Amino acid sequence: MTEQSEELDAKVLAIISNHVGKKNRISRPRLWHVVGEGFDDFETESLDRKIRQSLQRLSVIYPICSTSRGCGYWWAGNKEELKETLDEHKHRAKSSFFRYRNALRMYEQWDFETLPGIEKK
Repeated sequence: MTEQSEELDAKVLAIISNHVGKKNRISRPRLWHVVGEGFDDFETESLDRKIRQSLQRLSVIYPICSTSRGCGYWWAGNKEELKETLDEHKHRAKSSFFRYRNALRMYEQWDFETLPGIEKK
């Protein structure tokens, strides 16, 4: 990990650890704005990607929560909040696996001649 990544992780961690409990979550745009201060050399897309990568690294070690319905990030205030995040991760993982499995079946059974809606060129 680069020194810049370590600095970014420390900044993200400091911010989120001050937002304890779902009711105190920080919105994604606000987090991006606050974290972005001092990282002017990142382009907007690059900063977005780097913050998401930082959150991914940190959430393996710390109780950082988020849900697609919650619009933000927060430090788990209790076990239930962490469980809600874990349940959503589990649901996403299952959905991703099923999409993969179905795409794999299609790939293994691929017969260009019989697929509906595809014209031969």
